[in-house]
This record gives sequence, structure tokens and C-alpha cells, in this order.
Amino acid sequence: MKHYNITGKISTTAVKVGVDIKTARKYIGGAKSPIELKPPRDWVTRSNPFDGVWHKVQSWLEVDPQLQSTSIFEQLSREFPGRFESGQLRSLQRKIKRWRIDNGVMPAKPIYFEQIHLPGRLLELDWFSPKSFEVSI
Repeated sequence: MKHYNITGKISTTAVKVGVDIKTARKYIGGAKSPIELKPPRDWVTRSNPFDGVWHKVQSWLEVDPQLQSTSIFEQLSREFPGRFESGQLRSLQRKIKRWRIDNGVMPAKPIYFEQIHLPGRLLELDWFSPKSFEVSI
């Protein structure tokens, strides 16, 4: 919508957003997206498996906020054998992510090594000349 307000052209807006022109025309005309039509969900389908141990997880995260959720899950599985299933790891990851957002703990920036390519220093070809092999049988 912002791009349409600037340009006033539906076709360029549709290309910029990556939708069909008819879809762009529909939404510019005031139609609501499927996400807006869906009512918000406010119910819980199952009990939280980490309710009784979350205080322990929080204390670990306060000591070392960069702890990996898989390490925390393994430690919980060792301390409480049989209580957690492997499918609950993703729930713990979401819960830890929410805790980090709420407490202002940002993950460490990834380390990368810059590759500097100097022109003319290295030549790689993905073709070859079969004459250079001269194989005889």
C-alpha cells in the first residue's frame, strides 16, 4: 500500500510486492488479507510441559544468556528422566526466544571471514579440452 501511495500505479506495486495484479487491485480496493480475517486465538490446547521447571531454566539463562536451548533441554532430560519428549524441544526453543526478547538479551553476532578476490590472481575453468589427455587403448 505504501508503494501504491507513492507511485499510484497498481502494476508496479504488484511487481514490487510480488503478487498478481488482480490480487494487488483487490487489496488496494480495501479487501482484508486472510490473516486479518482469521480471529485471534486465545485458548491453550495443552498444558505447558515446562511450567514446573521454568524457574530453573530462567536461572540458567540469567547466569549465561547465550546457552543453547538444546543444551538446556538435554540437562532437563537428565535431571527429570522420562518427563520430556524430544518433540518438546521446539516448544522450549520458542519459550527461550521469548525470554530473550523480553529481557533484552540479543544473541551474539556470527563470526565470518571475509573473502577477498583479487582479479587475475586465480583462474578457475569448468571446461576442459579432451585433446590434452591423449589416451590410447
